[in-house]
Amino acid sequence: MAADPRAHASKAPARSPKPAKLPTPPMAEVIELAPEVIDPSFVSDRLTLDQDLDFVEFIRQNGQQAPILVRPHPEHSGRFQAVYGHRRLAAASALGTKVSAIVRTLSDVELVVAQGQENAARKDLSFIERALFAMRLEQRGFDRQTIMSALIVDKADLSRLISIASRAPRELLEAIGPAPKAGRQRWEALIACLEAPDGLKKARSFAKSKMFQTLYSDERFSELLERLQPVRLGVAGATDIVVDDDPIGSIKATKSATTFRFETAAAPEFAAYLADQLGDIYRNWKKTHSA
Repeated sequence: MAADPRAHASKAPARSPKPAKLPTPPMAEVIELAPEVIDPSFVSDRLTLDQDLDFVEFIRQNGQQAPILVRPHPEHSGRFQAVYGHRRLAAASALGTKVSAIVRTLSDVELVVAQGQENAARKDLSFIERALFAMRLEQRGFDRQTIMSALIVDKADLSRLISIASRAPRELLEAIGPAPKAGRQRWEALIACLEAPDGLKKARSFAKSKMFQTLYSDERFSELLERLQPVRLGVAGATDIVVDDDPIGSIKATKSATTFRFETAAAPEFAAYLADQLGDIYRNWKKTHSA
């Protein structure tokens, strides 16, 4: 429940601001619009807008379950601007169908508040997408009270969101993607690793690898964090094995044993191949190292 604004005058802990009340017209008529006459919101709330094939197939089979919200475009007559429902809009465009929409006349402030609150209610954005959305709004000159209303967060949470988004290299965020399972603590850990000596260099190198490209967004995040934060994840002392710029695994040597770890995604059949060749490799090694 949103906090009473009078609570700010007391010593009670700060809570999320009361969501701004949006104007509701007497009748919200749903109309059908061609996707090509609708432009996206002027501030993106997603890290990527890649086509979600599963979602497109769901819309194909079940139809659009809820209308999107648009406003008349403030600069181009006859066009509209999406407030929320960008995935539904993209799905309709991919299917070549019209999209069900509600048209409301909204100011820029009312648009971003409606856009943010819709995503908050649906829990539709990942942590890093919320952080980027907050930073983009501030960069466009929106005051913090408006941004807090849009994201339904308090001042402290908003400061954390903007801090993390502003410290993370944009090209790396786009390479990782939304990583929906990664929350604030894990993102803070990754940012700290990137700011460590050679952290960003290692991250960029891994992001260019073939293995990285085969992973889903959450897997990319986890694998990158594991490589940059080995001690916390239990692989202290491991050294990456890189062949032709492809990290295929790691090697860890102790007094009692040496352990090889191979990345299945990078070389799915290499471990089995190596096991078959170990006999010959060992015999050749003995020949070259015999007295």
